[in-house]
Amino acid sequence: EREFAGQTQAVLANPQSASGKSIGTASRSSRPLVRQIAVAAMAAAALVAVGVFLNHWLGRADKARVAMDRPVAAQFTGEVQVRIKDGAALPITIGQPFASSATITTGEDAEFLLRYQDGTEFALLASSSLGLGESDRVGKQVTFHRGLLQANVARQPDGQPLVITTPHTQIRVLGTRFELTASDEEGTRLDLESGRVEFVRKDEPPVV
Repeated sequence: EREFAGQTQAVLANPQSASGKSIGTASRSSRPLVRQIAVAAMAAAALVAVGVFLNHWLGRADKARVAMDRPVAAQFTGEVQVRIKDGAALPITIGQPFASSATITTGEDAEFLLRYQDGTEFALLASSSLGLGESDRVGKQVTFHRGLLQANVARQPDGQPLVITTPHTQIRVLGTRFELTASDEEGTRLDLESGRVEFVRKDEPPVV
């Protein structure tokens, strides 16, 4: 025990081992590891900051895209009414963007042309009514209540079809030209000029 204690005291007093190497080199060798950990932590923090920035920027860009895709009044003739969700009537001005809750109704001998930023157009003919749904990441959505609607739909992004809902059916469109009629007496009729659509009657399987 005394010899062991003496050896311990000798090592503490003289940090040189028998081989001449310093025992303190073990503490020096740990410094690069500490630096590596610090660098890794800073890199992780930087990645988190970049992720937060990109998420914020992409969110703003997506909101801007949705705002830009709001349809506008391209032209109209005759008596046309536009009402928002609370029933208030809005004046119509060419180039005027419409809120997602607006409902457009044409009188007898009236016509109204609605145009989206991507070139998609809806021609609402006499005695017809069209409600605008939310335009978001899912795609354009409208409700065709009655009358005659002519559509020229630009190619839509994958997974974001234009969805038209009538009292009897739902139609999903990626890009096509067609004419749509809806009435209580005759139901909904789709005349397809070009392209393909998914035509879904309520309580029935879809037809393409």
